[in-house]
Amino acid sequence: MQKITKENKEIPPEELGAFITKAKSVAVGGLYGWCEATLKCYDINKDVEPKKENARKMKAQKEKGEKELAEITAALNELNSNLATLNANKKEKQDELNELQRVSAEMTRKLNAASQLITGLGGE
Repeated sequence: MQKITKENKEIPPEELGAFITKAKSVAVGGLYGWCEATLKCYDINKDVEPKKENARKMKAQKEKGEKELAEITAALNELNSNLATLNANKKEKQDELNELQRVSAEMTRKLNAASQLITGLGGE
């Protein structure tokens, strides 16, 4: 193929098959066309196969990543629901603590007033 191409440099490559068919024979032209098509197919396949393999690897990585993302999303949703529950419990306990502190302050005020009253009455 390379020899034929070198010998016929003046003929464009796309017209070389027709030239061989006219100059030699139809069989030789057909054989040249088959060889040329096979070489083109090889060149294309040589470029495409690594890309196909890379695409398969990337697809596997994508599926693995999507699976991990789904697991992480599920864990995150569970943590968010736990956090919401804990925040609700915290608010309830904080409200209870605030109420108890208010009652404690009121009782302390009453105790101080009662102590002053008893001290005042005891002095008379």
